[in-house]
Amino acid sequence: MAVRSVRPSLYISVDIEADGPIPGPYSMISFGASVAGRQDGASYTATDPEQLTFYRELRPISEEFVPEALAVSGLDRDRLVREGADPAVAMAGFRATRTMPWTTRSNRPS
Repeated sequence: MAVRSVRPSLYISVDIEADGPIPGPYSMISFGASVAGRQDGASYTATDPEQLTFYRELRPISEEFVPEALAVSGLDRDRLVREGADPAVAMAGFRATRTMPWTTRSNRPS
């Protein structure tokens, strides 16, 4: 019988902030992900969450928002309208990082 190899697993924690309760009428205004660790067989290795991260603040896709939902994030909606990343470009950037490690320095807002 052939020995079956187990592929390592990468554990990623993802968090978003939104300015309302549902997608479409409201916007996802930030997206972040961090590699938590790697499982390789019976061994789990935690990673430094500050080293392998991706974070973008996004331009809202609509004029609608719930003030209480926006307040939870602490983000300035007017600033996001002016300076936020285009959501499609940000998500493409996240997908592209499957082969290129994320780095805190290049992805965190200053």
